[in-house]
Amino acid sequence: MNNKISGANLQSNNIFKKGNYFIGRITKVEPLLAAAFVDIGAERHGFLPFSQIDHYHKKKHKEGALLTVCIVNAEYKQKGASLLAPNNISSDVKVHNLLTSNNFSNVPQTLIFCCLCILISAFVYLNI
Repeated sequence: MNNKISGANLQSNNIFKKGNYFIGRITKVEPLLAAAFVDIGAERHGFLPFSQIDHYHKKKHKEGALLTVCIVNAEYKQKGASLLAPNNISSDVKVHNLLTSNNFSNVPQTLIFCCLCILISAFVYLNI
């Protein structure tokens, strides 16, 4: 099993089981299926029918949106978990967040590196 968390064997922990809650990111919306595929950090993306989203709204629940989901049926063979997205969750429920952060903390370093490369290239070109 190739999970997104390094140093953890999630298969042995059986974390992706029925009843567990996760922060998920909608990766694909399928209007013909009236459902969305949600990344919860598992090997396969979960399947979330629009009817299983409390207070579903087309503009709010689009690709890239984060929401809290619960596993209704765990992954089985080639199929991802079946999910539901309740509106209210009890405060005593543990919500797992296994998504890798997609922050842009490396952008300034990358920009500086690119600018330096351009400057060095310009100096080399002008001195030839």
